[in-house]
Amino acid sequence: PKAGYFWLRGEVWGKKRDFERAIEDYTSAINKDPHFAVAYTDRGSCYISMGKYETALADYKKALELIPADDQTPYALLIRKVALKAIHDFAHKT
Repeated sequence: PKAGYFWLRGEVWGKKRDFERAIEDYTSAINKDPHFAVAYTDRGSCYISMGKYETALADYKKALELIPADDQTPYALLIRKVALKAIHDFAHKT
């Protein structure tokens, strides 16, 4: 299967609040395609739900690295918005 398959299955596990399984699938998606930025943000969201803030922060930062600053596509804008909000929220919790 391609990265998108694992990402989509991770989405299903995440909706069911089975964060460990979701993380496994997001990680599989990342292993298949290390440039799949949304898999990093979604995995980061699971880590936040599990209270693993430092690990989540690393995923959000990685997602930002993968999106060129001048990319204005809807995908890039969404990834940037989600990652920056999470990083901002994390900075204000510590």
